[in-house]
Amino acid sequence: MCSRLDEDGGHIFLRCKAVRQVWRQLDLEEIRLQFLELPNAMAVVQAVCSLSDNTRSQVAVLLWDWWTARKKVNAGDKARSTGEVVSLIQRHLLDFSPTVPAAVREAAPVARWEAPSPDFVKVNFDAALHQDTRDGAYGFVLRSDEGDVIAAGAGKLMHIKSALQAEAEACIAAIEGAGEAGVHRVVFESDCLSLVQALNTGESDGAELGVLFREAHNSCSLRFEVARFVQCPRACNHVAHSLAQFGFRMEVPASVWTKHFPDFIVSLVASDSAAPVG
Repeated sequence: MCSRLDEDGGHIFLRCKAVRQVWRQLDLEEIRLQFLELPNAMAVVQAVCSLSDNTRSQVAVLLWDWWTARKKVNAGDKARSTGEVVSLIQRHLLDFSPTVPAAVREAAPVARWEAPSPDFVKVNFDAALHQDTRDGAYGFVLRSDEGDVIAAGAGKLMHIKSALQAEAEACIAAIEGAGEAGVHRVVFESDCLSLVQALNTGESDGAELGVLFREAHNSCSLRFEVARFVQCPRACNHVAHSLAQFGFRMEVPASVWTKHFPDFIVSLVASDSAAPVG
C-alpha cells in the first residue's frame, strides 16, 4: 500500500502508516500496539484467537480486508482511502450477523467490570507511559467478590523502555499490594494481552523482560494460594487506568490506600457498575 519493496507481514498489517490509521479509526489501536510486542507471526495468530468474540471478529475482518485491498493495488487498481477501507470492514462485520437488527446492535451492553468468583479477590492493574520522557506510572485496585474495595495504589515508574515493561512493572506493584493486603486467592486482571500471554505461557521468560515475568511468578508463588492472570477489555479496567494516570500527578513516588479512600477512588468505583459472575 505504501509501495515499499521490503514489506513483511509486520509492516503490512501493523506498521504501515496507512494501516495504522485503519486500526485507529476502528478503535483497535491498543490491540495493534500489543501485537507489535509479540515475537513472531504465530504468537500474533494465537493472540487473535484469544481475543473476545467481538474483538476477534473485528481484527480478523480488518486483516482480511486490508490484505485484499493491498492485492488489488498490486494488481494495478487505485488504492482505497482509509475511510473506504474502514467502511468496507464495518459493512463486512454487519454481514456476518445479518439476523441481528441494527437497533439491537446499537443497544448492546457496554463491557463492565465483573466481580470475581466467591472467595477470590480481583486485582485490576494498569500502566501509563510518556514515550518522550520514558517516565511511567501504575495503578491498581483490589475488590472482593461483592465489589467492595479492599485496597488501591498508584505510583511512578522511571526509565521505562516500552509499554510492555510498564505493564510488567505495574503487575509487580499490584502483586506486592495484594500481598500486603493479606489476600490469598487472587485474580489479576489486565487489558494488556501480550503481558497476560507472557505470564500464562512462560514463553517470554527468556526474553529481555523475562526477569520481570519471572519475578511476578515467584512473588505470586510466595504470597498466594491461588493466583490467576486474565485479560479484560479496556472498559473493564477503567479504575486501574484512572489510577495510573493519577500516578503521573502524584507528588510522592507511591501511595497505597487500605482503609480511608480518597473521594476520587470512591467515585471511580461507584461508576464501575460491578456485576457478580454467574
